[in-house]
Amino acid sequence: TDMFQVDMIGFYQQFDTESNEIREPYPNSPPENVFNIAIDSELTTLELRLSNSGDRLDYVAGLYYFNNTAEGTTFVVEQGVDVNGANESENEGYAAFANVNFHLADKWDLALGMRYDDSEQTLNSSTTFAGIDAKLDDGKLEFDHVSWSVKLRNYINDDMTAYLAIDHAYKQGGFNPLVVGVQA
Repeated sequence: TDMFQVDMIGFYQQFDTESNEIREPYPNSPPENVFNIAIDSELTTLELRLSNSGDRLDYVAGLYYFNNTAEGTTFVVEQGVDVNGANESENEGYAAFANVNFHLADKWDLALGMRYDDSEQTLNSSTTFAGIDAKLDDGKLEFDHVSWSVKLRNYINDDMTAYLAIDHAYKQGGFNPLVVGVQA
């Protein structure tokens, strides 16, 4: 058809969690080992998509935005040594994407896809270890990447499809807001 569809998707989540445990991770260790980790986080995402399905061509293209903030605290007593920490982190970014599916023949499709991601993460963290204050260097990570894919599909029958795919993608790294001052 000549018409296209526009979709706008918004999402918000607030999530607070706390883990309070008494552990004995090693044989013959004292029972006073305490692990208390708390995190309060908020996630907001927005996505705008344009799409269409036709006899010769299907496509979806759009823009995506996200913002994730977290505040965490850590209190650990291990073998009589106290470790206290607090951090604040933010992960913000956007993406642009497009996927096009060409119907080449009755049972053949060629699909092409591309996505550009750009994000920035920050971490402010401090720790007290055995009574000594230790301000960890504030962290900042930046990522940008283009992912792409090419797929050739053959619909052999109603129950079977064969395809050849070449994909190039990645998973960005980041800070772990559950453990003070740690990169994942």
